[in-house]
Parts: sequence; structure tokens; C-alpha cells
Amino acid sequence: MLPNEALVPWRSPRLRIIANGTALRDVISAEVFANNHYAADRFSAAIALSGSPWASAASWADEPDVLLDIQFSLDAGASFKSLIIGTVDSVSIDPVIGEIRFDGRDLTGALIETRTQETFTNRTASEVATILANRHNLTPVVTSTTSPVGRYYQNEHDRITLGSFSRATTEWDLLVFLAQQESFDVFVSGTELHFQPANPTPDLIQSIRAADLINLRLERSLTLARDIEVVVKSWNSRNQSAFTQTARAARRSSGTGQHGQSRSGPPQRYVFVRPNLTQDAALTGC
Repeated sequence: MLPNEALVPWRSPRLRIIANGTALRDVISAEVFANNHYAADRFSAAIALSGSPWASAASWADEPDVLLDIQFSLDAGASFKSLIIGTVDSVSIDPVIGEIRFDGRDLTGALIETRTQETFTNRTASEVATILANRHNLTPVVTSTTSPVGRYYQNEHDRITLGSFSRATTEWDLLVFLAQQESFDVFVSGTELHFQPANPTPDLIQSIRAADLINLRLERSLTLARDIEVVVKSWNSRNQSAFTQTARAARRSSGTGQHGQSRSGPPQRYVFVRPNLTQDAALTGC
């Protein structure tokens, strides 16, 4: 026995994947990618081909809607905790290594894929969130609001316009727009749609010792390291005028090359078109 071996907190992590209510056999791996940027969380999972009920293209082609629940447990005696519930967007089969892989998003995907032309002018933002949650069998966890949605458009705070532009609007775009107007956060967790005041992100400072590491990898994107230029184009229906505002952010230490050009190369240029902004609002949007 090694010294103090009895005091070492050994763990036995376990992974379980439930597909359409059935536990899959021979699970190999799973990854969950979480974010807080008004977007869906994503997942990727792999199982042995022999353990899949969709072992051939003909079998899983008849399953257009595959709902995965990826669960994890740190110890053999502990209960499983769901990390993400979502639908599969793509399935890939590698018959050489005998592996089948699933890639998909959480249940935000249903809202992202649903186009809408509804304006909900006389509804409040919380009522809209509840209506859309119920349409997709999501449990609404919604904080009540009082302002009618129509007031946002009347005040010309519109990022999503009515009429002809509404054809390009999804239910998720609408929820994000309403959340921004209320200074709310909106996200899907499991089978719940949360529409609630945004919590300030705490400053997380944590020291990591070399003994705590399994591996360490540092990455740098040379594309993202360039200078950034943002252009906002808008037209104001009331003033009957169009204008453009531009803002640029330089990297901390770009330096110059032999011919006086920035070593970071040409800037990354982003162009946004937003209706009915004032010039100050367009510059703030940059």
C-alpha cells in the first residue's frame, strides 16, 4: 500500500447517454460546450457502432428527431446529473473504427429553427417568453415584466423590425431582442426556458498548481489578433436620412513592418445594418 493511500479520494466517473428514452450501450465519449452569449449550448458524443440502435444508415434515417440526454456522475455510488438535453443535428458513422458520432444543440435549437412574423405588440416580454416556451413543450421559468412589446418599437429601439423584415426573424431572435430591452438573460437549461434579470458575472480568479493539471494547452488565433473595425449602417425613417458610423480597436502592441504597415495585417472588418438608429446610438453599437 502506498503511503496515505487510504486517504486518497479516488473517483470513478461515469457517463450515460439517453437517446429517445433508451440508454445507449458502449458509450465512448461526450463533450458539452456551454456559453452565455444568447446562443445554444452544443454537444458531441461518440459510441461504439455495435452499441447503437442506428447501426446502419437505413435504421437511423427513420429517426429524424433524436433527443439526447447526456448525464454524468463523479462517483460510482452517486446519482447521474444531466449536463445537457438536446436534439441531434447530424450523425456520422465511421465503419472502419466502428464508431458513430452525434452532434447537436440543446433545446434552444427549436426556437432558432422556427420563423415568426408575429409582433406580440400588446403583450409583455414575459408573456411572449411564456407563450413561446409552451409552444415547444418547455417549462417557462420567467420573471414578470410590465412594458408592452409595442413600446420598444415606438421608441425606435428596434433591432428586429416589423413588416417586411420580420420574414427573417426567428422566435429565438425575438426572445433575445426582448431580453436585451429588459436587461434580461434568456437561455434554455434542460427542458426549462429561463427569461430573467441578468446576473453580473463575478470576477473568477483561481490559482492552478502544476499538480492539479492533467495537461496544458495554450492557443492563439492569429486571425482574431488583428485590429478590428466595426461599421454600423443605418437609416432613420423619421429624419429620412442614412448614415454610417465606424469604430476601430487596435491590438495592444501591433508594431509595424518594413513598409510601415501593421504586423497584424489588414483589420477584421464587420459591417452591421440596423434600422432607425440615431448617429449616437449607431456609434454606441460599434
